[in-house]
Amino acid sequence: MVERVGFEKGKKSRNELSLPTLRFVVATDWIDKIGPKAFAAWLKFHTWVDRRDANREYDKIPYTLEDVAEKLGISKSTLKGLLLRKLC
Repeated sequence: MVERVGFEKGKKSRNELSLPTLRFVVATDWIDKIGPKAFAAWLKFHTWVDRRDANREYDKIPYTLEDVAEKLGISKSTLKGLLLRKLC
């Protein structure tokens, strides 16, 4: 089980945050190209971003590849080979 270590309560609750706005092209193009698993992982990645620094330049997931694979319930090789390669 991966613990959420180092997270501080943000100014907004998780219920006030939203995912990126999606357009029809997402369903008609992206899911067909990268697959539903990679697309679902991409959405989950947005929920894992460390948002403590409001002035951050980049969104970062504070987990190792091993932690991300465990959270997704897949192997590290599957994460790297099937998901990350499609998302990069």
